[in-house]
Amino acid sequence: LEGLKPMLENPAPYADLALLIGAEVSRMSGNLPNAMTLYQETLKKNPNARDANYFLAYLLIDANRGEEALPLLDRLIEIDPSNGDNYLLKSIVIRNRATAAQTRRDATRDATQRQTLLREIRALTAQADSLGAKESGMPQKVQVIGFERRPEGAKLNGTIENRTQAAKTYTVEMSFLNAAGEVLETLTATTESIAGGATGGFEIIATKPGIVAWRYKALP
Repeated sequence: LEGLKPMLENPAPYADLALLIGAEVSRMSGNLPNAMTLYQETLKKNPNARDANYFLAYLLIDANRGEEALPLLDRLIEIDPSNGDNYLLKSIVIRNRATAAQTRRDATRDATQRQTLLREIRALTAQADSLGAKESGMPQKVQVIGFERRPEGAKLNGTIENRTQAAKTYTVEMSFLNAAGEVLETLTATTESIAGGATGGFEIIATKPGIVAWRYKALP
């Protein structure tokens, strides 16, 4: 971890991928403050880096800073919309909001304020329940398990878990982005038939230079 000291002191000269690797090394070594710093620096250079958004949001929630995680989670759901893990993370933040509102309600005797807070609690609880239901009701789960940047494009590998009982094929529409978030290339991949309850894979190879991130269209 001593090798990360120059990066932490002056992240400006480092590419987003180097910063992301530094963040991952810090996280897996248990140095969570350094990991959070380097994830934040990664996102300054590549706002659509999926893992930086996910793990920074996770660490912020774990540090009781969930409100700071909400913009990351909203972006994460745009990038990775058919992965229920993202909705569960957001549901935790919203449920914590409801808990905080309940604490405020318990602490006041003002009838008007108590009624206002009760409405807020009910709305937040309903939102958290909806996010949880979104995850549990998803008929599939998409996970990108490999993303290799190349001088001319990128190679992406993913899996799809068929959470229904019937065999299905899936078509994934994947957009590849530059550091500014502009779409450089959009490609599709269709899986072989995946049995109910099983998981299958897909691979997409893009050829446009400058690709640093991805996002895909939600599966129906």
